[in-house]
Amino acid sequence: MKFKQLTLIGLPALALGLLIGNLLWNPSMWAFFDPAYWKGLGKVGESMRLIHFRYVDEEEASFENLSETAVSELVNNLDKHSRYMSLDDFKDFDLSSKRQYYGIGVAIYKSDDRIMITRVFPGGGAESAGVRAGDRILAVESTRIVDATSAEVSALIRGAAGTEISLLLEDENNSSREIQVTRGKVQLASVDAVRMIDDIGYLRIDQFIERTGQEFDEAMAYLNRQGMQNLVIDLRGNGGGRLDAAVDVLGHFFNQDEEVVSIAGRSRAGNTYLSSGKGQSAVPMVALINQGSASSSEIVAGALQVTKKAKLVGESSYGKGSVQTIFSMDDGSGMRLTTARYFLPGKIPIGEDGLVPDLKVVCDQDTWQKLLLQRDQDPFANAELFEKRFGFAPVKDFQLEMALRLLRGEPIDPVEETNLPQEVSPDP
Repeated sequence: MKFKQLTLIGLPALALGLLIGNLLWNPSMWAFFDPAYWKGLGKVGESMRLIHFRYVDEEEASFENLSETAVSELVNNLDKHSRYMSLDDFKDFDLSSKRQYYGIGVAIYKSDDRIMITRVFPGGGAESAGVRAGDRILAVESTRIVDATSAEVSALIRGAAGTEISLLLEDENNSSREIQVTRGKVQLASVDAVRMIDDIGYLRIDQFIERTGQEFDEAMAYLNRQGMQNLVIDLRGNGGGRLDAAVDVLGHFFNQDEEVVSIAGRSRAGNTYLSSGKGQSAVPMVALINQGSASSSEIVAGALQVTKKAKLVGESSYGKGSVQTIFSMDDGSGMRLTTARYFLPGKIPIGEDGLVPDLKVVCDQDTWQKLLLQRDQDPFANAELFEKRFGFAPVKDFQLEMALRLLRGEPIDPVEETNLPQEVSPDP
């Protein structure tokens, strides 16, 4: 009996311990003990009930619609980076944050009212079916593409893995053909376009995801085997991603346990992220940035700049010095909430004006869009065929050209900058 009594006494103690532990590790539960929380919740609930039973449009006043609208307004009005995501949006966000989707393995772009395939990814159904960059999509499943956006056509093409889809394509000679393509899981690389330009290594980071550190390791190993003496890291148009992936990349350029970035939220302590020191590459570097470079891109570029490990070339970055945390809700929806601000080595914040490049080279919207279309091709190998397929002559990447000249120690005439397009890059 004594044993049973001890057991019964121990269960409430255990429950209390679990409750206290949960409160310590999950501060949001503290709200249950705050009268202001219940007062606010009551006000929201009362408003929902009044609208549900009294509003003129019954369908619009369903509790489901009202709760979606209420949560969306609560989160979205906090700042421009916090966002509520519905169930479908949260699923799409999860896939995009992993650079995964289910489709045929192509990138498309709308140009002159035509939907054009700009890239065919290796291993996808499109590659197996003989789809080529430059092909134009005329119809999907016998449905002609008229006045459709790229997003609408993408939605038509995507579907469950293993299913087939019929496409009517047209090539650069205006010759059409109908093909069957099998959908599948498409995994996009985050570190791309790895190559040597003379003795200068070049790579592009499109997004910071879970695998970026490993992909960057592999890219650096390849470039080192090729005899890399200088390095260009292209962060243009990279809107960020995972903070830990940015720290992984910086591990190649900082000594072990050296501070690369710190964050501070509502807790006083904050977090400091240290370098793994796994690479310790000391080659001269340039990082390319523009107004589409944000968040983790600014962490990498900014840390390299303030420690004088790299020069920045291009345009001022976006200016996003805050950290967002992803929270999933019980019903499958989620939110991206600003929870901290980050600081470069030396506790240097990123202001709303962004990082300022050491060498400013501007690029207008039209040129940037053309560079995005041609950067996965070899446009100058056959410029005539490229123009026939894509509808424009290859354009020079002056920002990359200036980065190469800087690394080679070639003179850079300030007058040349005035010959470049005078508008900034696109919105991130």
